[in-house]
Amino acid sequence: MQETVSKLIELQKIDSRLLEIEQIKGDLPNILEKTEYKVNMLQNDVSNNNDEIRNIEKQIR
Repeated sequence: MQETVSKLIELQKIDSRLLEIEQIKGDLPNILEKTEYKVNMLQNDVSNNNDEIRNIEKQIR
């Protein structure tokens, strides 16, 4: 019985810590996802702009 109570107490401590971590992280996962999306969009823009520059350089020659 004592062992069961000890394990339940330990489980409660772990659960409390998980709740703390969840509160600390807050909206960070969404912020990260939006930032990664913006980075990908900017990388695509850079790639497209580089392609356009190459095409213009070919036309100039």
